[in-house]
Amino acid sequence: MSISICMNPLQITKIFLELTTYCNSHCPQCPRFDKDGFVRSNIKMDHLSFDTLRKSIDKNVFLNLKTVVIEGDRGDGIMHPDILEIIKYFDFVKEIIFYTNGGARNTIWWSKLSEIKNLKVIFSIDGLEDTNKLYRVNVDYEKVINNAIAFINNGGHAIWKCILFKHNEHQIQEITELSEKLGFYEIEFSPALMDRFDNINEFPVKIDGILQHFISPSIYNGDDVRKFSKKHKEGNIEIINNNNKRCTWLNLGKIYINYMGYVLPCCMSFELPSVKNKIGFDFLRVVGGNIKDISIHYNKLEKIITNKFYNDLLEKSLETENTAMILCKTMCSDRIGK
Repeated sequence: MSISICMNPLQITKIFLELTTYCNSHCPQCPRFDKDGFVRSNIKMDHLSFDTLRKSIDKNVFLNLKTVVIEGDRGDGIMHPDILEIIKYFDFVKEIIFYTNGGARNTIWWSKLSEIKNLKVIFSIDGLEDTNKLYRVNVDYEKVINNAIAFINNGGHAIWKCILFKHNEHQIQEITELSEKLGFYEIEFSPALMDRFDNINEFPVKIDGILQHFISPSIYNGDDVRKFSKKHKEGNIEIINNNNKRCTWLNLGKIYINYMGYVLPCCMSFELPSVKNKIGFDFLRVVGGNIKDISIHYNKLEKIITNKFYNDLLEKSLETENTAMILCKTMCSDRIGK
């Protein structure tokens, strides 16, 4: 297969942003926490500044950027002090998708947010009042629902996303009916698969070392869950780009920027530059040792996209099993050597 090495800003159609490590929730299987429920020691409490984003991502350069996804691998974007201004900045893209547990801010703020018409908010609500709190620990269910209602009733495009566990799988029908009644565009279910549970059927939910309760995986698999998901209204269709790249995300015109400002190949590589382990060092080896080359604190995004890492080193690393990063061999083995 012939590989097109040259990467440029016009090939980027989708940017994923991790804006903060602050969160109002204490979800037990979130990578933010260790197995005893403490915030991991290698995670610095910080926000990616709006000023840095604005200076690095030039709307006059990324002319084919269609979608911006704000998600939380280490925190929830709702906690960012400038989240409203950040969302407004991307008024030039077709679609902004914002993932949040919805349990922060007030109904006035959420009504104001709904005025941004290229925005979709995906509310992560894992059950009803008696079950959402078992995974979304510390999140006030009533507040989430009131915020969602305020957003929807003022014209906002909302999607209810629900992870299925043993403790909430009996509520599928009731959740579906409530999501439609409240005006959500769709209900999207996903299974809590066994790989989240460290191969044990009862996962201990701990906060700062103190056991709270146990959670267990759902009996349903991915195929079952997809059948439960339902669209109540029609929404936008994602635009896909093909750049003929070995890297899966680059092939689709996607990149990821984490809260430290690093521009990474995909969302699975969010922690690599900051963690001193074999995977982290593996990443630095491929980058070439100068991590500043992929930081928006030191470079504009268009310079990063066209630098040696994204136009040479990353693609060359995927030519063979021996040269590929551990992460790539684990997550995207089908792309290596193709």
